[in-house]
Amino acid sequence: MVLSGWILPDGSEIHCLSCSTLRGHINVIKKYLETNKNKDYDYTIDYQLDDYAVKKMGWIKVINEPYKYVFYSGKDKYDICIHYEKFGYTIIEI
Repeated sequence: MVLSGWILPDGSEIHCLSCSTLRGHINVIKKYLETNKNKDYDYTIDYQLDDYAVKKMGWIKVINEPYKYVFYSGKDKYDICIHYEKFGYTIIEI
């Protein structure tokens, strides 16, 4: 179970340093977009990358510092996220 990172639509997990935007989480998205040559998004706008990954790519974002949050989009992802509540995470649909 990933405590800080991403859960991808295929169920695989990517672990990141505990930071919601500027370190590991954003770097993972940038690397993915660059590797897949995704031209649909202007990823020079870093502060929107995590929202883009959750809303458009269907990723689940998990952070544990400074607060424990799980961000998801779509009711079908809720069953995955609910397991985090027993570990003190707040589940947020965006």
